[in-house]
Order: sequence, then C-alpha cells, then structure tokens
Amino acid sequence: MATVMLCADEVSLRSPELLGLEGYELDGLPWLACMWDAGLARRALQGPHDISEVWVVSSDEVEPINLAAALKKDAPDVRVALVCPQDSGSVRSRAAAAGIDEVLTMAGFLDRFSSFAKGRGSVEPDAPMKAGSSSGGEVAIPMKVGSSSGSEATAPICEETAPIRPSSKPAEKRGDLAVNATGAATGSRRGYVLTIVSGRGGVGRSTLAALFSLVAARSLLSVAVVDADLQFGDMDAMLGQHDCLRSDQCLRTRDFIPQGAVCPGKVFLVGAPRRMERGDLVRGQIADMVRALRERFQIVVVNTGSFWDEAQLALVQESSHVLFLMDQRPSSVQMVKGCIGLCSRCGVATSPFVFAMNRCRKGEALSGVDASCALGGVKVLEFPDGGPQVEEACSVGRPQALFEEGNALVRSVAEVFSSLYPQVGELSKNILEEMAPPAKKGLFSRFRRGGGS
Repeated sequence: MATVMLCADEVSLRSPELLGLEGYELDGLPWLACMWDAGLARRALQGPHDISEVWVVSSDEVEPINLAAALKKDAPDVRVALVCPQDSGSVRSRAAAAGIDEVLTMAGFLDRFSSFAKGRGSVEPDAPMKAGSSSGGEVAIPMKVGSSSGSEATAPICEETAPIRPSSKPAEKRGDLAVNATGAATGSRRGYVLTIVSGRGGVGRSTLAALFSLVAARSLLSVAVVDADLQFGDMDAMLGQHDCLRSDQCLRTRDFIPQGAVCPGKVFLVGAPRRMERGDLVRGQIADMVRALRERFQIVVVNTGSFWDEAQLALVQESSHVLFLMDQRPSSVQMVKGCIGLCSRCGVATSPFVFAMNRCRKGEALSGVDASCALGGVKVLEFPDGGPQVEEACSVGRPQALFEEGNALVRSVAEVFSSLYPQVGELSKNILEEMAPPAKKGLFSRFRRGGGS
C-alpha cells in the first residue's frame, strides 16, 4: 500500500521532469499515490488508508495551499507538506495558520523524494534528480537547461518525442548563427529574442506574436514562444496548443525544456498560467526563463501584457529587438511615448526598439507618418488590417491557414521578420513566394456557413 501521497496537476504527473523527477515512473512506485483530482485526494484520506505523509505541489482545481489545508483537516494525523517554488514569510505564515505541517522549497521536496525513494528500495533513474541543497531559499530558473547526464529516454522514439542526441555532423551555417542537426543554437551566439510590447491592450500583440513564430518556423528555425501576458494570455488557444507547458509549471523544475522540444519547423509554447492568481509567482522569473530558452532555440518570441513593471523592463533588456506596437488611436501612440519615457528613466537602452502601427486602414485618425512625428521622427512600420479572417483563424487555433489564403498581414509579418532577422535570408522570401495570392473571399467563410474545419 502507498504510504506517501503526491498531489500535483495532471500535466506534471504525466511528465515527471516538470517536477524535477527526471527518469522516474511515478505510477510505478508502490509507496507513492499520485493525485491530480483534489476531490479524490480528500476522499482517499477520509477513508481507510496507510498514508503517513502528503506533498502538495499544485492542483488543476484549487490553490495548493487551500488543498493542503483541506487535507490536513481531513486527516489530522497525516503530515502535510506544501511545496512552494518561491518560499516566503507570507507563505509560511498562511500555512501555519491553516495548520499545514511544513513548507518545502523545490530543492527540499526533491531531497525528500530522493530520501523516500532510497529508503523504500526504489530503483534510481538513469538521469538522477538535481536535488540541490535542502537548506531552503528560493529556486530560480537556472541559466543552464537540458539534461547534463547525457542519458536518453526509454520511451518509444517518434517524431514528436525523440530525444535530442548529439550530432556527429558539423554545424550548418545560417548567416552568422551556427545551428546543429537538432536546430539548437551552438557556439557563442545565442538565440534571437523578439519581444512584442505596447502601452495598452487590444492592439494585436498576441496575433503578431503567433504570426512571427509561425513565419520563423516555416523558415526551418527552432522556435519558442513565451506568453508573458500572465493573467489574460491566450497564446495556447491562438496556436491550438491547449496542453502546452505553463510558465508556473516551469518554476518547479530546473530543466523545463522537454526532450524533442527543440525541433526546426515547430513551435514550442510556454503558455500563461491556467489560473490568473498564479501570475504573481511567475512574474519575476520570466526574464530568466527567456534567457534559458535562448540558449537552446534560435528564435524566442515573447508576448507581453499591458502592465509595465520591473519584470517587463527585464524582458526588454533581454531582447534582441523590442517591437513597440500601437494602433491608429491617438491614446495608443501617447501610451507608447509614456513607455519610452519609463525606459529612459530606468536606463534601459532604446537601440533595439522597433515601432509599428497595427491594423492600418485608410481614413483613420492617425497614420504611421503621424505616429512617427509624435515619437520624434523615428521610423514607424505599418501592418495592414488583415480583415476578419485573422480573428476567425486565431479564434479556432488555426493561424496557419492565413498563409494558405495569402493574407496581407502575414505577408507583411514575413517581410518585417526578414528585415529584423536577416540571417533567415532567402527562406523568408520563399515563404512569400509560396503563399497563395490574396484571396477575395477568406478561407474561413466556411465556418460561418457551418462547414467543416
């Protein structure tokens, strides 16, 4: 019978590496009961059981601290530990008030898990856990990513899950960026980071982030997308990746990039937390996360929220280019000016800034030229209005279809990407040539007619 219960969200339990438990088959450990359903976990402790200790890491349904408190109330004799990526006095005070026995950092949790595994004769995995020090302190996302042990997964190898193996082939060259057969950046050059920001919401940051990532993927580059709009980000729905890795899950493991993620021509997404309130746990770590991704991916596209704080400025400083997006409303341009002033006062270099006006239509209040004058003469790019097809495509998670119909916005994004990232060279031009000419009727008219997808 199991003597320890581990409560975590379903994605983490299915992929133990997200918890830092690389190489373990959690379902195969006879001493461990894994629970992702809060109701089932409570019912298990309310009936006959042999559980002596519970570790609460996360939950798909309730806040971990609330689940831990409920479990402690259900079974007062069981020791309940709350695992918290960012330990603090506030968390410990709340946990103590709720009757929770212990608060563990991720390092402390990994040490505890390892001790239980050894004490119960569990076979150590080929890729050992990086437990680190159990002395406490916060666990930040490290600069170094990927498995350092060189071991490979034992799961069946397929196109989606094949482990990344060192290549014996010499690195190819795309411009001045060396890449190997896995598509990962090599040598002293790090990946290119494009961060899309604005001074207000509703200007199309998420849409452009999705299109830039797809253009890069179609250029046969390895691409990662980070949805740093931590409360209202919807990149998962926009890209059709509802089961993507979440940024708050990345905090619970040192090596959060799974094997097979770095693949030319595909987009790896780190989505916003499922629960809005967990955004505060992630905010201070986003720049470190981007820094880790750029060590492995050639292109990292970052979608941001409208709120400007130290975390947003850290993202700006980590970027190769920062695309300041606005629309044709005067207030949108004015807010961009405010953001530039903030960057200047905080000593953030403005040389990587690129300014663009989105959804440009004739007859509106402002044009790109007007915005340029308001911003002191800087060049302002113009993205055309892609029409209702853009919203329709993104709402059903199929922005790729915009390439098939030759949408004007996609063409403009491809042209801008080749100018910002000239290493892509002819590949981006080939995308424009392969795209269909602009259609008079969008591909998505069939959705309105009730046709198939």
